[in-house]
Amino acid sequence: MTDYASLPSTESPVVLVVEDDSILRDLLVEVVTGMGAVVHSEDTVDNGFRALQDHPELNLVITDVVTPGSLNGWELAQEVHEHHPGVPVLITSGFTSEWFGQLPPGARFISKPWTLDEICNAVSACLEAT
Repeated sequence: MTDYASLPSTESPVVLVVEDDSILRDLLVEVVTGMGAVVHSEDTVDNGFRALQDHPELNLVITDVVTPGSLNGWELAQEVHEHHPGVPVLITSGFTSEWFGQLPPGARFISKPWTLDEICNAVSACLEAT
């Protein structure tokens, strides 16, 4: 197994990954789990929204913008801000953040394709900010 950057906390943070591409979702789960987090994953933002309600212990949400369903990742980030303002959101997309408009408060953007170092650094930065 690959060694990933360790998270700054002594407790295992709880992370929700929302990504419709199964290869990227599995990679994100492996990487973030390897960093020391407990990870829940979903393949649509609609399922991610339900998981957000089912897991109030979440410390971070990582979401792709464009996924199947009635919501997109940008809207999920807005919902997280409104209902769980202390939970940061890491938004990923093959599009630039300017394409979607202003980032929701508490959100960071990383464009695809990202490297393992970039995603690990972004996850660590989001969790350190809480």
